[in-house]
Amino acid sequence: VQIVSYNGKADLIIDNMTSLTESSLQVPGIYMQYDINYEWFSLFNIKLVSESYFEGNCVQIIGYMRWSGNDELAFNFDVTNVTIAKSRCAAAITAYDSHSLGIWNLKHILDFSNILISDSHYDIFHTSGRRMRLYKAKFLTNNGSFVVSNGIIDFYETTIFESNNAIHDTIFLISNSSEVSFHKRTNFIDNKAYQGGAISLNSSRLHLYNNEIYFANNYAAESGGAIYLKQGSLLLVLGLQTRMYFGGNRANNYGGAIYSDNSMLSLNGSIQFFKNSADNGGAISLTKGSIIKNDDKLTIDIDLNFATNYGGGIYADDAGLWEATSYHNCFIQPRVSTNCTVSFEGNEAEVAGSALFGGWIDFCLSQNITSYFNFSYQSTDSELSVVSSNPSRICFCRNSVPDCPILSKYIKLFPGQTFSIQAVAVGQRFGVVPAIIRAVTDTRDYDVVNSLQKFQDTGRNCTTLKYTIQSPRREEILKLTVDKHYIPKVVQGNHLDNNILLEVNVTLELKNCSLGFVFDSAQNICACHPDLLKAGVDCNIDTHTITRKSRQWIHVSPIEGIIVHNICPLDYCLNKDLALNLTTPDEQCAFTRSGILCGKCQEGSSQVLGTSKCSFCSNTWLLL
Repeated sequence: VQIVSYNGKADLIIDNMTSLTESSLQVPGIYMQYDINYEWFSLFNIKLVSESYFEGNCVQIIGYMRWSGNDELAFNFDVTNVTIAKSRCAAAITAYDSHSLGIWNLKHILDFSNILISDSHYDIFHTSGRRMRLYKAKFLTNNGSFVVSNGIIDFYETTIFESNNAIHDTIFLISNSSEVSFHKRTNFIDNKAYQGGAISLNSSRLHLYNNEIYFANNYAAESGGAIYLKQGSLLLVLGLQTRMYFGGNRANNYGGAIYSDNSMLSLNGSIQFFKNSADNGGAISLTKGSIIKNDDKLTIDIDLNFATNYGGGIYADDAGLWEATSYHNCFIQPRVSTNCTVSFEGNEAEVAGSALFGGWIDFCLSQNITSYFNFSYQSTDSELSVVSSNPSRICFCRNSVPDCPILSKYIKLFPGQTFSIQAVAVGQRFGVVPAIIRAVTDTRDYDVVNSLQKFQDTGRNCTTLKYTIQSPRREEILKLTVDKHYIPKVVQGNHLDNNILLEVNVTLELKNCSLGFVFDSAQNICACHPDLLKAGVDCNIDTHTITRKSRQWIHVSPIEGIIVHNICPLDYCLNKDLALNLTTPDEQCAFTRSGILCGKCQEGSSQVLGTSKCSFCSNTWLLL
């Protein structure tokens, strides 16, 4: 059916149009072209329910904007009772004006009532440069997108998008300065897309008025399990009676329910995020300066959401300044300070920030802004990282718990000795966050720390770090700092940079080498004495011990130096490999013996007749 008209004024009605058999036409199924001079057209009871193979669009409506100079001219085009099923058209319905939407055609309205599009193989709806109103619209199990470009659309009464699949695209794309509003109950359920499992906005606005809105079980292969915003888009929720529910939505990357990139969420009413999930930001992800603001009462409940990496509830990077305000670097910027509450309960993140990661809530310049957040119910297995961010400093640990007030430690050790220390990286509110810890000193002539130990990972709990110290000096100061690739970006002019403490110090006192060791100036360590090495003795500076072999007896004489006897007489010495400290050489002796070659009994004991054993005597021996 093709209808083309350019002159005069008339009402047009097409009633009961049904495709009876499969079609393979090379033109649109219904083609309607009209001039702005018409005041009213109506289409009723359109049904395309068979497999339709139109080369173009099943229903195509084009308006030619030959402006007559009368900017008060109103035009209405009504399309009522439309059912399109199993379409193989490029788009089930296409509606556009020949010129982009401008001030002259704001009253130029296309109305759709009782529309059902289902099981389409390709796109659902394309509209450009149009102002439209949709009443009782349902879009079910389609394999394409609803695309709005440079248009204004209002949805009234119940609107349903359910089980649509555009896994390589988006379900509902709002772009090019468009504005879409939902005025009544709205359901987006079980939809799948690449970006924005339900809705994707690009430089556009989405308005939700005094409404009940459900986003449930939607999925995005990339980001924004339910809603994806970018390039200055706006999600505006108006009305204290508005109730929004985001449940079971999922994204592979950022924002299980909502992902916002350089955009704004202006929220009011009551909003719940329940069991959404993503790699980062189980419920919400705010990046590149995105913010949340409210103009009236706002209650947000963020419960049981999950992130594989960061931010079980919310992931937020540094916020921007959308307008002249004192809220620097805070992802939430409420206008009415007493009417905003954000509560977290039972959220989880496998890496850091079970409730919140980022956002720098403690650095908002607004008075008492942190009072908007309620973390009292956020009881999880990751209590060391309920609120965190990119690492801002290192903390020592005590009994596996961060002890952040301690800024330095003092340790005595030998050159070449390895020492262990527990530490962890933390972000805002001292929430634990994995990082790479870099060990540095002021020394430039030699490496104080073993090269393999200069960079070490810390996890979501206190981590034991090990360092082997190589130095000829009596003292070294080891600085532990977050590796530069993990240092958070500091916004210029923000007082946050004065609050970052990125390092802690370990003062090391280097002692003289212990008995059996000599200082090796080539390696700057305490090494095994050459005479011990010749005798096949192993040395361990970490335990200050040497390991003798079998029946060896080893002694350090002030005059003769190291003495090694490979065969200890009789059975005076222990006949096994033995690690000992040469300050206590009697550890080599058997049977309570001591002295050179274990040749005598320890003080207070005497040799038992007929044996090599020594024993401590008592008065009962006098009975003999």
